[in-house]
Amino acid sequence: MPLQSYSDLQASMGRWLKRPDLQGLFPDFITLAEQNFDRKIKTRSRRARYSITPTTNRIALPSDWGRVISAEFDSKPLGFFPASTDARMIAFGYQIKGNSLFLTVPQLGTRLSLEYYVVIEPLSTSNSSNWLLQDAPDIYLWGALAEAADYIRDDTSQQKWLARRDQAISDFIDDDSEAKTPEDQPLNMRAS
Repeated sequence: MPLQSYSDLQASMGRWLKRPDLQGLFPDFITLAEQNFDRKIKTRSRRARYSITPTTNRIALPSDWGRVISAEFDSKPLGFFPASTDARMIAFGYQIKGNSLFLTVPQLGTRLSLEYYVVIEPLSTSNSSNWLLQDAPDIYLWGALAEAADYIRDDTSQQKWLARRDQAISDFIDDDSEAKTPEDQPLNMRAS
């Protein structure tokens, strides 16, 4: 049976675990796995762009933002400064506080462009699929099984599922990187 939906994933977990008593916890295991995916998977599928011409120095970040990759104002790169930095010390940059970006620039009214990673949209009964489940269902299955094995304190199974999850994530990221390189291009070596 293919893993195309939230219910397919839960059904597959049931077959792999052979523990019907845990079925009510499957959503928790999936949620915990998704938290790990959000921290580890940074691929083209997660990238998004947001552009705005701000009229104030405080800009609400997009609802799906997870992490800013780069920011440009008037086509010039903006520097990032931690929230603890005194804004008066910033000549041309930004800070993130909560779900807002605070911009320090000489003059407003020019285009701000953000490239960012979106949060992986969590699976649920109302959201039965997302791009990651469609592109890499094995990552979801191994990740959720690892969380289940941790719950039942089955260290041997947990190590096996973690290894499979991590290998699947690594392969997925490598495949994403390889997709950026033309297939028939020879590599040229240069002497240093």
